[in-house]
Parts: sequence; C-alpha cells; structure tokens
Amino acid sequence: MNKDVDLIREKLAEFRLTHVWMIQQLHEAGVHTDKTEFSSVLARTRGGPKAQLIITTALSILSKYEEAMHQV
Repeated sequence: MNKDVDLIREKLAEFRLTHVWMIQQLHEAGVHTDKTEFSSVLARTRGGPKAQLIITTALSILSKYEEAMHQV
C-alpha cells in the first residue's frame, strides 16, 4: 500500500494533475470521496477497505491517463 500511495503522488506530480482532478475522476468511476478523505489516504492516516478502493481505483485511472497521453 505504501508503494502504491507513493506511485499515486509521483504520477499526479509528473502529469501535473491536482487532487481535485483525481477526486472528480474517482467520482466518475463510482468511488465517492472528498478532499479530506483523499488527502488522509495519501497521508497514510486513513486505512481500511475504502482507502484501498480509492488507491486501487486511482492507480487504474492514472494508468489509463498515462496510456492516453502516450497515444497523442
């Protein structure tokens, strides 16, 4: 989980994407969260099944984003 959180942070920075953007993408994927919860997950102060769902879905979103960027 720690490596996954680090990867999310790295990819958001690399692509210059904001937390607000990611939260919107998570909502569109059916994972409802807010800035406080998302920040707590990235800070590793919130765990559990929902935190894992946020991490897994965020990684999937970033993977798809990266693939789309390489096709341009």
